[in-house]
Amino acid sequence: MQRIGTFILGRPRRLSRDRHANANYTLIWDEPVWIIVFVMLAALINLRGINLTANANKIFLAIQLIVFAVFVVGALIAVARGKASFSLDPIFQPAQFSWAIVFGAIPIAALSFIGFDAISTLNEEAKGGGRTVSKATMIVLLAITVIFVLQVYLAAIFVPTGSTFAEGDATNNAFYDIAGQVIGPWFKIVVTLTSALIAIFANSIASQATSSRLVFSMARDGQLPRIFAKVSARRQVPTNAMMLIAGVSLVIGIAGTAEQELLTTLVTFGALTAYILLHVAVIAHFGVKLRSKRVFVQWMSPIVGIIVLGYALWNANDNAKMIGVLWLVIGAGIAAYWNIKGRRPGPALSAGGDRHAV
Repeated sequence: MQRIGTFILGRPRRLSRDRHANANYTLIWDEPVWIIVFVMLAALINLRGINLTANANKIFLAIQLIVFAVFVVGALIAVARGKASFSLDPIFQPAQFSWAIVFGAIPIAALSFIGFDAISTLNEEAKGGGRTVSKATMIVLLAITVIFVLQVYLAAIFVPTGSTFAEGDATNNAFYDIAGQVIGPWFKIVVTLTSALIAIFANSIASQATSSRLVFSMARDGQLPRIFAKVSARRQVPTNAMMLIAGVSLVIGIAGTAEQELLTTLVTFGALTAYILLHVAVIAHFGVKLRSKRVFVQWMSPIVGIIVLGYALWNANDNAKMIGVLWLVIGAGIAAYWNIKGRRPGPALSAGGDRHAV
């Protein structure tokens, strides 16, 4: 449920962020209209089947990679012309270094990387099953890490050492302004449109596709009403689950346009707690239940992850803690109710199951 909530809540937050980050450009429609358009079009594409969903995302990914490649090439050309120089300052400055700042950036990193784990929801439809999904997840994680670091580094070398951006539009517009300075004003418009339209639409399609399949799986396992386990015989998609996710997205998206800080709070807590619980699950299943001998992978690695994420969560916004704890209490209450009624709180996973998917 943490994953579903994070997917849904993240969409209006990003739309508003990109709108305010590009306040000099007119979006033609107000935020609620854009939310309706994005959600409804994404739902229509997903209802047509997984092939159309995959093809649409391939097209949007190609567009974003082309824009990214143009920025990289443009930045390298600018460096060659003496407009900037390569240095380690954007990565590490001894006089400026602080562990508090590093840990303070963990929630930002969580929000930037969240979504790669959604691949696991397509486990049943992927060719090769869990093994393919596990490889795809690691490849995607490594790829977005390289892209993210390269993009931020190349942008940072064009910012004079020691300079900062003012709060508000100056900070939100930082990358767009740098892209315009490095390549030209036209490219700032291209990056703006790519971020505010293409990226958000692609995110809407992917998040609806994956979160609806998670709802379907929970309904099939008896954790949600069986009506959401219905699959279209023609399209082979969970239609009712998709309609539910689209409806919830519309309601939260429109209502959340005026509550961006609250959405950011919920998404941050949801991301951190979801990853912490994932680490706990790895230890509980592989380390304790199966008595795994892979000490680094299934003991040390998740323990370190829990410590790092736990520290970031401990220093999170007070509202995030209160709302997040309330969310967890509700989830624990539902799980307890299932146990009392003799229902499984989750799908069974045997020792001989699909370990690659896990």
